[in-house]
Amino acid sequence: MAEGKEIKEQVVGNVPFGKINSILEGKLERGEAERRNVVRKVEENNNQVITGGGKRFRVALPYIMARGLDLDYSDEELVEAFLPIEMAHGLSLVMDDMIDEDKKRRGMKTPHERLKQEGYTEKQAESLVTLDVMQILSRAERAPFELDFLTRDQQIEITEAIGEGITRLTRGQELDVAGENSMEEGFQEKISYSGKEFSYEVFYRDVVEGKTSPLFEAGPRILEIISEEDLENLQQYTKNLAKAFQIRDDILDISAGEEEISVSERPEEDGIGKDRYSDISEGTMTLPINYAFQLMEEDGWKDMESYVEELVDSENYLGSVDDFFEVYGDRREFLESVMEKDSPESYELQIAGKIIESTGALEKANEEALSYADSAVENLDNSEIEGEYEELLEDMAYFAATRSK
Repeated sequence: MAEGKEIKEQVVGNVPFGKINSILEGKLERGEAERRNVVRKVEENNNQVITGGGKRFRVALPYIMARGLDLDYSDEELVEAFLPIEMAHGLSLVMDDMIDEDKKRRGMKTPHERLKQEGYTEKQAESLVTLDVMQILSRAERAPFELDFLTRDQQIEITEAIGEGITRLTRGQELDVAGENSMEEGFQEKISYSGKEFSYEVFYRDVVEGKTSPLFEAGPRILEIISEEDLENLQQYTKNLAKAFQIRDDILDISAGEEEISVSERPEEDGIGKDRYSDISEGTMTLPINYAFQLMEEDGWKDMESYVEELVDSENYLGSVDDFFEVYGDRREFLESVMEKDSPESYELQIAGKIIESTGALEKANEEALSYADSAVENLDNSEIEGEYEELLEDMAYFAATRSK
C-alpha cells in the first residue's frame, strides 16, 4: 500500500489543480460581480424605505429633549448619535412588511414585492431582503464607534442600547405573529402564548411594548448615556407616546380618509401610505378590532343592510343579497369569517371596516390613545424640561394620538 507522500504525488500528478483553481477563480469573480449587482439592487430597495419619508419621531423626540436639557452638543453630533435608531426603525418596517406580506409602504411598493416583480421567487426575495437588513443593522450598531465626541464607554453603551432595542423588536414581532395565528379559530376572549393565557388587551400592550416602544425609548436611553443623568420620566414619556402612536396607527388602518377609496390602492395623501384594512386582511387582532368584538351585540346587521346590499351588488357577489344575509347571519359571524380568510375580497374588507366603525370601537380606542398622551404629558411635568421645549413635546404627544396621517 502506498504511503501518504506517494499518494499525494500521484494525486497532484493526475489531477489538474491549476485548471481547477483558474476555473474556480473565474466563477467566483463572475459570481462576485453578479452578487454586487443583486446586493446593490436590494440595498437600493431597502434604503428607499429608510430615506423615503416618515415622521422621524425617533430622532426628533430625543433631539428636542437634548435641547430642553441644554446639552452642549452640536446639531450634527446629536443627529449622528440618534440616527442609528431611525435606521433600525426603517429596517424593522421592511421586515414587518415582508412577514405581513404587505405590498405597499408610504405609497411605494415594498422591497420584497419589487424583487418578486423583477423575477425573483418569494423565497429568493425574502432571503435577499433579510440578508441586507442584517448587514445594515450591523452597520447601525457599529455607527456609535465612529462618533469621536463620545467616550469609549459611551460608544459601547449606545451600541448596547441599540442592540437591546432590536432584540425587543424581534420579540414583539413574534408576539404579533402569534396574535394573527390566534384568529384561525375565530375570536376568543383570551390568547394563548408560551403556555400562558392573556386577555387581548394585555397581549396587545405587550405587542406594542415589543414592536413600537423599544426604538422610541432608545432616544432617552442614549440621552442618559451622553448626559450622565437619570431621565426616567423621559423614558416613561416615550413609552406612553409610543402606545398612543400605535393605537392611532391601528385606528387609521380602518378609518383613514372620509370618502370610500380603493382598498388596495389608497393614495398616500389619504392616510398612512399603505394598504387600507391590512390588519383585517392579515387577521391581526388590534385594539380597535378587539373592542369591536367586545362591543358587538347579537343584533343581525344593525341598520347596515342598505350599505351591504350596495357593495354586494357592485362587486358581483356569487349569489343574491338574500343569499349573503343567509350565509352571514350577523356582523360578528361575517367579521370572523373575513379575518380568517387568506385573501379577502375588496367588498368584504370594506364591509368589515364598516362593521368595526358601527360598534363604536374606534371611539373607544381613540379615548385610550388620548389617555396615553395625557400620561405622557404628566411624565413631562415631572421632568427637567420646561418652557418651549416642554410645550413642543406635549404637542407631539397629542399629535401621535390624534394625527390623521
